[in-house]
Amino acid sequence: MLLNSINKLFDFGVEKVFWILIKNKQIIEAEKDKPWLIKKWNYDINIISDNIFNPENLLREDNVFDLI
Repeated sequence: MLLNSINKLFDFGVEKVFWILIKNKQIIEAEKDKPWLIKKWNYDINIISDNIFNPENLLREDNVFDLI
C-alpha cells in the first residue's frame, strides 16, 4: 500500500516524497528513478535547498517525544 501511494504521487508529478513511520521511528525518502533511502528519524533531512527537517528534534522541542 505504501509503495503504491508513493508511486501515485510520482505519477501526479511529485518529485520527492518523505514518509514518516512513527511506529518504527523511520523516514522513507523517495525520489523518482533513484534509490529510496530509509533513515532513522533522528537524522537531518534536507527537504528543499538548505531547509532541514529532523522529526525527533521537532518532537522534543514540542515536548511530545515521550508520548510516542
